[in-house]
Parts: sequence; structure tokens; C-alpha cells
Amino acid sequence: DIERIGERLGLTAGVVMNLIATVNDGGDEAVRNLRIETQDEGVRRVYANLRGTAPGLSFSGLSSSEQATVLIRLAAAYGNTVGAVAPTLLLLDGGVVNLDRSHMLATVEYLQGAEQRFQSLIVLPTRDADWPRPWRGWEFVRLVKTAGGVRADQGGG
Repeated sequence: DIERIGERLGLTAGVVMNLIATVNDGGDEAVRNLRIETQDEGVRRVYANLRGTAPGLSFSGLSSSEQATVLIRLAAAYGNTVGAVAPTLLLLDGGVVNLDRSHMLATVEYLQGAEQRFQSLIVLPTRDADWPRPWRGWEFVRLVKTAGGVRADQGGG
């Protein structure tokens, strides 16, 4: 799990292990008690307690929405670490569209938290732009294909 998570985030396994402690210390109720257990074959598995599911499930045993929630929390922990010393942008593309409504709402609320030291950019396909519509405080830019190229329509959420 650690290596797979690292690959998905573009981080080393060592960095992911450090971020697990950071997520646990963050006090977020959606993802709690992230931990690593080494299996007999030397594989390092990640286990977590997520709001709304049975406690102690392995990362690979989580739904895609739950896995995305864990990955976003780890990415945010990394963004906060880097954001303490440099301007930082967290770009969420692909994984967010796999979030179900409750996980999307929790993620948007989490990313808007005052404790975040980074800016967020979420890329959504047009069909998902109004789903689930928790976008108060977010700036919208909709790219619209035109005969001459692309037009950007902008407005607050």
C-alpha cells in the first residue's frame, strides 16, 4: 500500500510514512488513525478509520471514494508542509470525480479550512461542475469550446 500510495501521489514511501503522522495529528474527523502494518511477506499495508465505514480497513479494502479521501488528506498534508515555506497549489484532477456526494462535500469543506496553507484547484468535467454544488467561496472558471478556440467564463460559486 505505501508504495502504491506514493506512486499515486508522486512521493517516496518515506515521505508518505511521514505524512501519515501529519494527517493523524491534524484532528480531521473524516480520516483518523492512519497506520502502517508490515505483513509477513514484508508488504507495508496502510489501515485507516474513515467516517461512515467500519474501522480498521486496509487502504486496498476501501472504496474508490474512500481511497480518494485518504489520498487527498495525504496530499493536503504535503501541501501544508510545503506551503509553510513556499506558495503552494494543490491540483486535484481525476480522483475528485470518483468521490461520492458525501465525500465530495467533506473534501470541499476540508479544503476551505483556515488551517490550509495552500490554494486548491479542482478540475471537473462539465457534467460534474454543478455536483454536488458546495462551492460557496470557490471561484469558477468554465472553459467553453467555441468555433475559434476556447472561451473562459468566470464567476464565484
